[in-house]
Amino acid sequence: MRVIRMLLQPSTLKLFRPGPLTAKNQGWTLIEIAAVTVMVGVLAVIATPTMINLQARNNLKDAQNQVKAAIQEAQQIAIRRGNTCEIRFTPTGVTAVTATTGCVPNPVTLRTDMSLEWRNGDSGTFTSTGNRDLAFSHRGNPDNGSNLWLVLKYPSLTPEQKCIVMSAGLGIMRSGNYDGTNCTAVF
Repeated sequence: MRVIRMLLQPSTLKLFRPGPLTAKNQGWTLIEIAAVTVMVGVLAVIATPTMINLQARNNLKDAQNQVKAAIQEAQQIAIRRGNTCEIRFTPTGVTAVTATTGCVPNPVTLRTDMSLEWRNGDSGTFTSTGNRDLAFSHRGNPDNGSNLWLVLKYPSLTPEQKCIVMSAGLGIMRSGNYDGTNCTAVF
């Protein structure tokens, strides 16, 4: 009881009572503002390349998804129509072959700084010159005699490469990251 009475004395209550603001407690000094500005600038310099690289990787993944969706859509249209459907890979995207209009209702056009390369088989060199046509039968089977590899590159911003591999005969696709020799699936 004595402790409580001592805490409630007027001299002790002064410690907890806020006083009026004085001139030295109002505002920030120029040094404090400069220090905060420098810290924000350093953080921005550190974060900007990371954000640019993240955006480039997202653009590359989005392009991979669009190309894969265009191929699958053409395959499904061939089955639905019961007729051959041909698509064309160009270094800048995926379109329908003129004779089979409607096989790719949503053609894919890559960004100008991206490229699409392809090769037949599990070895050899990739090419991005000319066009590569692929036809799906009325059963959805592709006419490629060996696995078809597609690689998407975004060389100006990220060394990462994305790939799509379509099996010969069945047209089963897998996609993932291309490491220079393999297409490793990403889940």
